[in-house]
Amino acid sequence: MTLQLGARRVVVAEDRLRYAAEAVEVAVSGGRYPTCVVKVANSDGLLWTHVAPGVDDAAEDSVFAIASISKPITATALMRLVEQGTLLLTEPISKFLPEFGVNGKQNVTAAQLLTHTSGIEEEELWDPLREMGADHAAVFDAACNSWLHFVPGERCAYNTISFTVLGELISRVSGLPYPEYLQRHVFGPLGMTSTAFAPLDPSRTMPVHSVDFEGGISAMLKMALPGGGLLSTADDLVAFGRAILRGGTSNGYRLLGRPAVETMTRLQTLGLYKLEEGVRSPFDYGLGWAKPSPTSEQGGMGSVNSFGHGGATGTYLWIDPEWDLVFVLMTNNWADGDDGHRVLNAVYGSLDNEA
Repeated sequence: MTLQLGARRVVVAEDRLRYAAEAVEVAVSGGRYPTCVVKVANSDGLLWTHVAPGVDDAAEDSVFAIASISKPITATALMRLVEQGTLLLTEPISKFLPEFGVNGKQNVTAAQLLTHTSGIEEEELWDPLREMGADHAAVFDAACNSWLHFVPGERCAYNTISFTVLGELISRVSGLPYPEYLQRHVFGPLGMTSTAFAPLDPSRTMPVHSVDFEGGISAMLKMALPGGGLLSTADDLVAFGRAILRGGTSNGYRLLGRPAVETMTRLQTLGLYKLEEGVRSPFDYGLGWAKPSPTSEQGGMGSVNSFGHGGATGTYLWIDPEWDLVFVLMTNNWADGDDGHRVLNAVYGSLDNEA
């Protein structure tokens, strides 16, 4: 098939998608993925689906824990409020959440939370939260009482608890609990009927094999983590991805304006680094979205304008406006991330310019 994309005509060689299917089947037969659903779409609609049922016997409409793919979804909800003039990304969070502005955090901004540059300590908070069976209120309280382990904006450190602060910010500014705000302004209008912080249909919900929380997925769901607690289907993520791919609109609904989408999805952490075990390495991130680079964990092929996110359950969402591509991989076990990248690269291998 041939797609018109500005001056470029993109050819999808459907026969070459067999390589993506083979990569999925290898991951499932090798036991790294207990099951897997992959969908490829563009701005016009769905192009390709492949289901490898595996031992957990997923179907096309199965529900998966999408883990950190929740982050760009929550970020999108926040950006709706930003583009409405309700708040600035550069304003201190403490202006809206006074209880957060303690222990040196009084000047931490939403932009720093979205780019993982806030400096908020996270690692030492998880064990106590797990032990107490924390809910959202307890996680937010822990974030408020946390401290800084580096100067905000100085470098990067991946952080999930900081997105709980963003969820509470959405609630305070909008006047709606953040799950309700997401339902009203993201899930409902986009037709994401299976996406929520709790299983809407337990019979279609896949087990999770890679969450090391004590209490497993049920403990995660109790926290309703804006940065990691959503459940969804491949079709729902395609709907979300296509709205972003189309500049923020879908079927007449304006999720975001194009300026907001372009702001979120461009590199925001240029020149910054993450520090792990004393080793510095690049950290390529937009506002809630990961960006590609030769040394990053996100994306191996594609354009410099691509973006996406992975989840600790092995799930993967990638969007490339230059190649009119939405890629969704749903599974329920984290191996090392390489399998998802192999599948994505094989999908890119089916795309080309028309001669």
